[in-house]
Amino acid sequence: DSNPKLLEGYRKLGEEVTNDLPDLNESYSVWGRSLVDKNEQHSAPLKQAMLSALPLYRRITKEVLASLRAEFSPNKDCISTDHFSYLQINNYLYDQGGRRTLQETHEDGHLFTILAATDRGLEIQVDSQFVEIPPTTSSLLVMPGSLLCSLLGGMLKPLFYQARRIKRTHDINVFC
Repeated sequence: DSNPKLLEGYRKLGEEVTNDLPDLNESYSVWGRSLVDKNEQHSAPLKQAMLSALPLYRRITKEVLASLRAEFSPNKDCISTDHFSYLQINNYLYDQGGRRTLQETHEDGHLFTILAATDRGLEIQVDSQFVEIPPTTSSLLVMPGSLLCSLLGGMLKPLFYQARRIKRTHDINVFC
């Protein structure tokens, strides 16, 4: 569950909750609408770097939506996600607490999530079993969320995933 007061900027450890347990990560988010707000001065280096990455993720998002439209609804209009997409970096803090997971099993209530797993620990649910996604810097995982699945009338199922504790000091993942 997201806290509406914390939709952009820094979120400290435990401010987001999954299945009634605090997520063992801190995060930083920027929204797509930030890119078009010409009155705001973006002085933080992290925010500047993330905003400069948003056009790439926008292109990927448009390609994914165009492919979905061609497959499932070729005669429908394509939606623009520029103003309601966001980019988030999560830093999982492995030495916090004694839980098996750093983020409990969940699906994202978005259209979809674009994720880069940069270290071990990401697991997706396949046929009631969890499968670890190997870390890579050369590919992205596109995970359908419940909103997209509802819009497609159940033709796709949301992808459930979790962040499992591994023996590391920290990790950074990028979500969109």
